[in-house]
Amino acid sequence: MNRYYKLISDSHRSTLSQSGIFCFLVVSTLSNIVTTELSYSFIVQARVVFLCAFMALAIICFIFSPQKVFAVFLTLLGFLLVIYSAIHSVITVSHLVWVGAYIVDTLLILSLLLLLGSSSGAILPVSAAKFFVGYAVLVIVFTFLCGGFLMALPPKLNLEYASSLIGRVEDYSLLWSGFFGYSAIAATFLLAGKHRFMYVLLVLLLVVLFLVMCFMGGGRGETVIALMMVVALVFYYQPLSTCFVVLPGSLLLLYSLDISAILENMVIFQRLSNIAAGDMSYRDVLFFQGINLLSDEWNCLLGGCGVGYFQDYYSYEMSMFPHNFIVEMLIVFGLPVSMILLLAAIFGLMAHWKRFGWQDMFVLFFIYSMLIAMKSGSLFGSWLFFCSILYFSGSSFYRVLTFWINKPQSNRAGGVA
Repeated sequence: MNRYYKLISDSHRSTLSQSGIFCFLVVSTLSNIVTTELSYSFIVQARVVFLCAFMALAIICFIFSPQKVFAVFLTLLGFLLVIYSAIHSVITVSHLVWVGAYIVDTLLILSLLLLLGSSSGAILPVSAAKFFVGYAVLVIVFTFLCGGFLMALPPKLNLEYASSLIGRVEDYSLLWSGFFGYSAIAATFLLAGKHRFMYVLLVLLLVVLFLVMCFMGGGRGETVIALMMVVALVFYYQPLSTCFVVLPGSLLLLYSLDISAILENMVIFQRLSNIAAGDMSYRDVLFFQGINLLSDEWNCLLGGCGVGYFQDYYSYEMSMFPHNFIVEMLIVFGLPVSMILLLAAIFGLMAHWKRFGWQDMFVLFFIYSMLIAMKSGSLFGSWLFFCSILYFSGSSFYRVLTFWINKPQSNRAGGVA
């Protein structure tokens, strides 16, 4: 099958790969943008279409890839980790209610690993960022048409579908904030390099728009992390524009608006004020329960207890996680496997950075998802983040393996050539 990669050019392979990754990003974020019942009915159908497109493109990219061995190696690494955690779950967890969701997560993770392994260039270059920004703009238009915005000052989300599920009025969405956090970072990524003033101004307006959407979602960590990353990136990419456009514009906006009234009525600031009162939305309890589990169950710390053990141990539903990816990795895989994976991922990230630097938005998305995973979400449910760890760690393992294989036999045996 190696001969197939010669049938298309490198640019076409890159286009196919980026299209596949974009379809994955759409699949993984469509649930983030659900507001009303009407929006949900459309999104369910769209997700199936993009899922089929993603799977098809992953297979096509693999067929035409010049680095099939690495793609297989990466997918095999993910498969072995899945099997490792599943075996421990079967042994330790009494109720295997996690199986259905685990299978779906596994198929998506392995498919993305196959696609990432088949990509030879930057995973998310500037062209991919433009597509994602366009996607975010369409999401805003779609939400407006579906009645997802409540027009007030400040505007709010109409989370009709989520409210119907929980039986009360829901006023915030972490997923919405997370999606527009990614969108704001993608828009900021477009500022890299030298551009005309009007281009910079337009992109900055998009960044502000996405940050406003992020604030509307009410997700505290997602919004604060996105804001910090965006400010740092804008200063890095466009220091002059920041000094002469962003700062004066921000001060003028703050002066012209009744900020106190807006802050008082925005959900996110109400939720941030709750932190001062000690309300961490139960995250602190879950985090320390994960720590206590590891201190009480040494077998989990040493060898891992698999997916679902935390929930089984405390008689929780599967939606209750330790809300910290390091604690969850230790529970699922154990300390030795987790340390090897994370250390290898650090070296893989450094090598990727050395090769592409700020030219690959994939690194920025990984950093954002990692910081979010420090305070919420699940390891296997955070598809992009978990696959990023496996991609970077797998790159390190593969580099060491190929170096050892290509090393002269005499040197490997300690002899003299």
